[in-house]
Parts: sequence; C-alpha cells; structure tokens
Amino acid sequence: MARNVDLTGKLGMDGRPTITIGDTVLEVSNGAQEVLRIMEMVGEDGNMAPADMLKAEEILLGKDGAKELDKLALSFDDYTTVLTQALELAVGSAEGEAEATPATTS
Repeated sequence: MARNVDLTGKLGMDGRPTITIGDTVLEVSNGAQEVLRIMEMVGEDGNMAPADMLKAEEILLGKDGAKELDKLALSFDDYTTVLTQALELAVGSAEGEAEATPATTS
C-alpha cells in the first residue's frame, strides 16, 4: 500500500498577508513562484537595482496594488520600507527580517 502524508495542518494556507498604509490595504503575494522570482533579482549583497525594485513591486502587490502604492506618492525611503515589509511578509519571516532588503545599487 502507498504511503500518504497529509500536510494540510502544517501549511499556511490561510490567505495572503496585507499591508495597511492609512486607508489603503495592499495584499501581498506570498506564492512560492513569486518569491523565488524576486529572490533571483536580489544580488549577493542583498541589494536590488531600481528596475528590479519596480518589478518586485508588481510581483509582490500585483498590478492593482502597485498602482495603489504609486498613488500614495511615498518618499523613496518609505517606498523601500513598504517593499522590504512586503518581502518579509511574502517569505514568512518570523522575526520580521527579510533575507534581502531592496535597495539601489550604483
């Protein structure tokens, strides 16, 4: 007889995490494929090029979420904070620290 292992109770299948900024709620995509795509963009030093940050924004927040974030007209520092938090939520960081922090490279 073939073995079966039921992982249902061990998986976090309770929906996507969200980020709230004022009245705006952004849903963060935490799917494995999306997170892996973003991890490919992160350099060995943990930084992302600006173009990759824009791609990561759309991957993490979806097209609609990215438009909502853009409407907020955040400072670069605040924008980086949002992307960093979104990545932390996507990877499920227990301590609130992501494997990589989006930042510009020269």
